[in-house]
Amino acid sequence: MSKKLIIVLIIALAIIALIVYRSVAPVTIDDAIGYIDDGKFVKALKALDTLVKTAPYEDGERINYYRLKALFGYIYELNGDYSDECRDIKKTKNKKLEYKIRKKIEDINKKTGLDLVLVTEPSCYIFTSGTLYDEFVSLYPGSRYIEAIDFDSMQFIMNVVPDSINPVMEFYKRYPQTAYLSSLVNIILKALENPKVEVKGYSQQLVELLQEFCNKYSSSAEYYRLFRCKGENVNLRDSAGTFGQISGKLNKGEIVVQLERSMDSVVIGDVRDYWYRVVSVSGSRGWVFGKFLERIEPVTKAIAQDGETFIIDEQFNEWIDSHTPKGW
Repeated sequence: MSKKLIIVLIIALAIIALIVYRSVAPVTIDDAIGYIDDGKFVKALKALDTLVKTAPYEDGERINYYRLKALFGYIYELNGDYSDECRDIKKTKNKKLEYKIRKKIEDINKKTGLDLVLVTEPSCYIFTSGTLYDEFVSLYPGSRYIEAIDFDSMQFIMNVVPDSINPVMEFYKRYPQTAYLSSLVNIILKALENPKVEVKGYSQQLVELLQEFCNKYSSSAEYYRLFRCKGENVNLRDSAGTFGQISGKLNKGEIVVQLERSMDSVVIGDVRDYWYRVVSVSGSRGWVFGKFLERIEPVTKAIAQDGETFIIDEQFNEWIDSHTPKGW
């Protein structure tokens, strides 16, 4: 037998051995994460369902978290697949089509062991009834992953029901010290561009959230879209200019979000500035002259130490030749 033939046989045997090994080797959590990254959500769910049955308690937390990540990925995929049908159901209230989709979801649930449901009000979409989530929270009530799961859920709901910021505000109410603060503000700014979005009832929460954002991210692009009204009883108009009809009022100190800015600055009286189309935290919308707006100043928090109160920035100004602030 020639050397070339021997080499070919060895390579062929190695390939066969690798294929056999992969077919019988146990799937790991890293394999399942790879399936999620590749968009193979059902395959990931099957692998994770197998792993969770024999995993020790410590590993179970991570496995359960990725089960929910795979579930949300699959839900996004299904909503994309059935977007036309859901749009039709929402528009025409087609009961036959609704029944047809519900039957398809039942079949999916039987094959996958999931708990998917069709929601038709106030919008039409496919979601989970929460079995895996409830199971995770009951097993790991203090898990660091719960906030991440709740954030993913909130993002999904905001995508399918874009006419309300209630999901964002409920999330912030539950996690006032959230690491997702910047993302929340981005979601809110995007939502407020929709004139149908209702913000009444969230005024105080919005003020707290936006002020905290300004404290932490005063160099961000989003920060420069946030203002405070510095005038008393300032007019909002339905178009950019003094000729616009008055559509509302702004109170002094009220926070507003910039939605648009006029192309050119203009002179009114002795002031040159732009016109800004804004929405206030109380829900008022309209155009306001820039003269009446000012940046929201970041608030520096104070901390107590040995009976004295220090501003955090002052503490770090004492950081000279040491890795520890003076008197820390």
